[in-house]
Amino acid sequence: EVVYLGTNIEVFTNSEVVSVSGGIGDYNVDIRTAGGGIRTLNVGTVIIATGSKVFDPIALPQYGYRFPNVLTSVEFEELNVALRGECPSLGKTPKRVSFVQCVGSRMEKGGPSH
Repeated sequence: EVVYLGTNIEVFTNSEVVSVSGGIGDYNVDIRTAGGGIRTLNVGTVIIATGSKVFDPIALPQYGYRFPNVLTSVEFEELNVALRGECPSLGKTPKRVSFVQCVGSRMEKGGPSH
């Protein structure tokens, strides 16, 4: 939501990048917009976001999300940026971190619909 408030940011939803040419700081990008037209932009940076939704870890209690030091990857990233790696429940930077990836992504029932 904050992205939409950016003065130097233009958001294209339901659109497709058709072609990109140029180089660092000077890209020409053709975008097929939601309406079907082609829009050509000259930009310094291209950011492509897939728009995926984060899986709710409560649905799989066997991974221990109810415990204070078990976080989603998004929560971990937010803490890492805000607290420079310090874990609030420990009061210090953890010595080891373990990642469990793709939880729920291949579930036939109760997983994300993709």
